Amino acid sequence: MAATLSLSPLVLATPTSTNLVNQHEPRTKNMSKDSPPIATLKNCKTLDEVKQLHCQVLKRGQNRDTSYAAKVISTCVEMGTFESLKYAQKAFDVFKNDSETSGTLFMYNFLIRGYSSVGLGEEAILLYLELVGFGLFPDKFTFPFVLSACAKSLACSEGAQVHGAIVKMGFEGDLFIANSLIHFYGECGEIDYGRKVFDEMSERNVVSWTSLICGCARRDKPKEAVDLFFHMVEEGVRPNSVTMVCVISACAKLQDLELSERVCAYIDESEMKVNTLMVNALVDMYMKCGAVDTVKRFLDECEDRDLVLCNTVMSNYVRLGLAREALSVLDKMLLHGPRPDRVTMLSAISASAQLGDLLCGRWCHGYVLRIGLEGFIRNGDVESAWGVFEEMPEKDLVSWNTVLGAYMQESMFEEAIELFRVMEREGITADRVTMVAVASACAYLGALDVAKWIYTYIKKSEIHCDMQLETALVDMFARCGDPQSAMQVFNKMEKRDLSAWTAAIGAMATKGNGEQALELFNKMLKQGMKPDAVVFVGVLTACSHGGLVEQGWQLFRSMKEVHGISPQIVHYGCMVDLLGRAGLLGEALDFIKSMPMEPNDVIWGSFLAACRTHKNVDMATYAAERITETSPEKTGRMDQCCKSEAEHEGEREMTRISSMLHEMNCRLRDAGHVPDLNNVLLDVDQYKAKDAHPCS
Repeated sequence: MAATLSLSPLVLATPTSTNLVNQHEPRTKNMSKDSPPIATLKNCKTLDEVKQLHCQVLKRGQNRDTSYAAKVISTCVEMGTFESLKYAQKAFDVFKNDSETSGTLFMYNFLIRGYSSVGLGEEAILLYLELVGFGLFPDKFTFPFVLSACAKSLACSEGAQVHGAIVKMGFEGDLFIANSLIHFYGECGEIDYGRKVFDEMSERNVVSWTSLICGCARRDKPKEAVDLFFHMVEEGVRPNSVTMVCVISACAKLQDLELSERVCAYIDESEMKVNTLMVNALVDMYMKCGAVDTVKRFLDECEDRDLVLCNTVMSNYVRLGLAREALSVLDKMLLHGPRPDRVTMLSAISASAQLGDLLCGRWCHGYVLRIGLEGFIRNGDVESAWGVFEEMPEKDLVSWNTVLGAYMQESMFEEAIELFRVMEREGITADRVTMVAVASACAYLGALDVAKWIYTYIKKSEIHCDMQLETALVDMFARCGDPQSAMQVFNKMEKRDLSAWTAAIGAMATKGNGEQALELFNKMLKQGMKPDAVVFVGVLTACSHGGLVEQGWQLFRSMKEVHGISPQIVHYGCMVDLLGRAGLLGEALDFIKSMPMEPNDVIWGSFLAACRTHKNVDMATYAAERITETSPEKTGRMDQCCKSEAEHEGEREMTRISSMLHEMNCRLRDAGHVPDLNNVLLDVDQYKAKDAHPCS
């Protein structure tokens, strides 16, 4: 840690009876007859659903209900993401900072556990200090979470002080706390302290033994780790897979084949199930002990070879000077998987050097460049990716597709189209992966002439159109304002998934063909296709542009009632647009005020546009004020919109369709509709051995 955190207030603290009352569970003293339903939170599967329910509670002024606040926090922590943890902290701060409420130990424990589980050890320790500062006393659940945080952040001094508090409060006899202490000292390299805790335990379980064994194995005490293992077995404690991985790695460090065989004999005799981690550890152990034939036999019999296993075998072959054997592993990886990474290729380059094989070395170098290219892309560094691409001695189709994927990932759609033109000029034959990316780029640009050129290119080049490419073409024509071509492609599709139906419905939605869009939606349902949140954006938009108010209401209500989909803010935006276009401004405003989440500037902007269309100055002023409150930076944009009233009717008509398409695109993007470009970044099939590589 950057700085030592002082824990002296805790070490000096002495618990009193008043502090320890009802700290372990959420307090219910603030609950009323109108308390929010905690059971509803249990049904929440996403953070958005939790936020909606919590927002309703806050609007009803029930934010002081301790049990509900605790449940919101625990639900978010259980989701285990940084975003959900951030919201849990926000909910906790709102509750804690209220003058009539305060955080409970239950809430603190969950938050400390959450921060520790995602690796934010310092934040967990700071919460622990805050807990103590507020006069709360940790319990047997708090200490394991705090010690885990100290272990992960290597806060050794702080963890030692926590140990002092444990002793002072009389928790040193607790099995789970003692196990946490052993693990903590093992991570900090203080094995002797961990052994002292272990020796003083009146009761031990498999976690106790495993924590100490793993600590010894990782901290250059492999002999002690193996001795402890056999002692554990003598005591009648059955080891688990974690124990075995640590013991096997200890044998590898000792390079003692006889001892290794004894450990393997135990695995056979005890009929222990061998998992992938154990397999990888066993291979490394036999390699370190020089039992190469055993490893070869083991590898040939292994059906599920993962990347770690292959890399372990290759690096050990290179270490032993068995270069050809190392390259044979690479050959099998390229044929059957797993896909090689940088570690694999470092071993392959070393093997090439041992053999003096320049051609193989160059091929490996090119492959490494390709991996580096993808690494820059994943980090969003397109400029560096392009630099690597230009340095590549041979640019194959996979490399071109990878750069295309990078442009798509960074929303550089014009650059993607231009790169495709360069490919064509240089005589690179595109495939379906290329065309999915190009069609998706064209869709975002809304360039109909380019869309027709792309479609013609696919037909002339006789590129196989699978469902993914056909869906991309439907989406492309839909977003370019050509629903007729979109439906022609859609109607020819032999198979259709939800994305294809969504694209087709979207094609109808923005051209005023609301009834046709609804017909498609109903046909989709009859074919047993389960709708998602994205397709509802399409049908609600269709209702909006088609003036189908009643049908829009029915669809909106059916989302939750029939299909179990909680409407997102984008769906509420569609309804506001629907009501606004129909001139139902009062109903639209009431709808906005009843929303379970705070309306954003997009919602108010849609309402403002409707007010301007129907010339309701008072409501327009109200909407403009709300936009200023929610998003002050949009004020200038509003002024510009007001000036546009002076434009000629003809100019407005020319931009109307373009605006509708842009609106539809934005809504679909907000709902999560993004073309599947995973295959653009890498098509694994192209790495298989249809094209022989020089290392085989």
